[in-house]
Amino acid sequence: MRIIRFLHVVKDDKFTAPVKKSFDNDAMIASEYIHYCWRKHLKYLDKEPYVSLYYKSKDFKKRLQKNDYDVLYLHSLHFSVMRFLKYVPSDKIVIWWAWGGDIYDGQLLGLKSYVHIDTLKPITKKVIIGGISSRRIKNLLTGLLFSIPFTYYRKQALKRIDYFQPVIDVDYALMKRFTKFNVQEYYPNNWSNFYTGTEKCEEKDPRGAILLGNSAAPANNHLDAWEFIKKEVSSDRLVILPLSYGAMDYARKVKEEINDKKHNTRFLDTFIPFEEYYKLIGQCSYAVYGSIRQHAMGNIYNALRNGLKVFLFKDSYIFQYLVQKGFVVFAIDDVNAESFNKPLSREEHMKNLDAMKCEIMENREKAKSAMDSIIRRVENNTIL
Repeated sequence: MRIIRFLHVVKDDKFTAPVKKSFDNDAMIASEYIHYCWRKHLKYLDKEPYVSLYYKSKDFKKRLQKNDYDVLYLHSLHFSVMRFLKYVPSDKIVIWWAWGGDIYDGQLLGLKSYVHIDTLKPITKKVIIGGISSRRIKNLLTGLLFSIPFTYYRKQALKRIDYFQPVIDVDYALMKRFTKFNVQEYYPNNWSNFYTGTEKCEEKDPRGAILLGNSAAPANNHLDAWEFIKKEVSSDRLVILPLSYGAMDYARKVKEEINDKKHNTRFLDTFIPFEEYYKLIGQCSYAVYGSIRQHAMGNIYNALRNGLKVFLFKDSYIFQYLVQKGFVVFAIDDVNAESFNKPLSREEHMKNLDAMKCEIMENREKAKSAMDSIIRRVENNTIL
């Protein structure tokens, strides 16, 4: 059986390095990583020698036109890359790993998103739409300048996708519902297996810290979640808010609203290494995520794996998905005096680990089936 050559189009993002390790451990795949530098300044990739950087569109176009790869693997689908997909040879397989923002967040940029659902709660919506004038002006200009080409290239991009890889299958179902998406197969997310089988079910400290959100993304709905929980959080309880990346104007507004003298809040303003971040999360017994659409799933799974008591809104697609999969999660809408004084029990933690194991095994089987299909297509193309 031949090795399948993956050409990865990556983002300038902190997740690129850890994801690379997972692909490099797959003996069936030989990976090469490229990035189209539509921005002048890079935050993460300029220090990663394994990523080839393309600063000119003509050079990036030529790279995609080459015949030295089998699969083009898109780490999210950014507008800057959409317009180049027409140059990918017809015999190449294109896989779109959808992160979430590329499906849902067009509306936050003044553009139409693939999936039209309301991802913002009332308070956050007021902050985004009515409270930050610079963002409103930026979104208006973005909509005026890019709406027509964005809509055109977005439709063309869908026609070139062979396999869709959602973080959770809800993304795939919503894409089928809201778009003319003809991809009949999806390739389950199988690179981030949080369950290792070595986890210990140890009950957390009832007075442990509370984690609120995962980033400075409006999708977190920080202020709406905070409105529900703040009355049940004592003044001595540490509340940790990661705000080191995302929309910094939004982050400032969150800090202004939550940083009061009545609560012990810690805002993570600067990027910290994964190891240090997860060590800090180890102090937490509770985690609150206000996301309505699929968002922050890596953080949520990590919290569930480590025995944190996870809270989500009842109308969150994540909440509904996790409940359907057998996880023990709790509703932000139902928070009461006992919510942050009673951590997850050992039995509940074990139930979450069992659900995680079942989900991983299910995704592994589906991913194997998708990979077998890809191998057959590559081999048939080689014979032809």
